[in-house]
Amino acid sequence: MNLLTALLVLLLLLSFPILLATWLHYYRKIIAAGVEYPGPNPHSLTVILKPKDRVTIETEGKVTVIVEGLNAWLVARRNGGPPRRVYKIALFSDVKYLEMTNPSTVFAVTVRVLCERECQTFNSRDKELERT
Repeated sequence: MNLLTALLVLLLLLSFPILLATWLHYYRKIIAAGVEYPGPNPHSLTVILKPKDRVTIETEGKVTVIVEGLNAWLVARRNGGPPRRVYKIALFSDVKYLEMTNPSTVFAVTVRVLCERECQTFNSRDKELERT
C-alpha cells in the first residue's frame, strides 16, 4: 500500500464521522422546526398504522406529520388530492381532511400528528359506510 492510498483511506475514515454528525445535527433542527410549525400550542394525536392500514384525520389549519418506526415511509393525501409520499416529516397547510396510508406490508408505523386546531380521527372505510 503506497502513501497516497493510505492517505485516501485515512481521509475517507475521518470524513464519515463528520458527515454523520452534521446529518444528525441538521435532522434534529428540521424536526424541531416541524414541531413548531402548527403554532405555540398544537393539538397532538398519535396514530399507530398497521401494515396496509389507512386512517383519515379531520382538522383545520396547519398540520405536521411525524412518522416514527422502523419503516419511516407514509403516503398522505390532503383534502382528497393526489397522494404524496412522506419520509419522516411532512408539513401541510390549509388541511380539512388528511388521509394517511401505511404502504408497508410488514412494518407498522407510529404517526404523530400535530394540528393547529382540534383534530379527530376516523376510519375512512367506516365514514364511507355511514354515507351510503
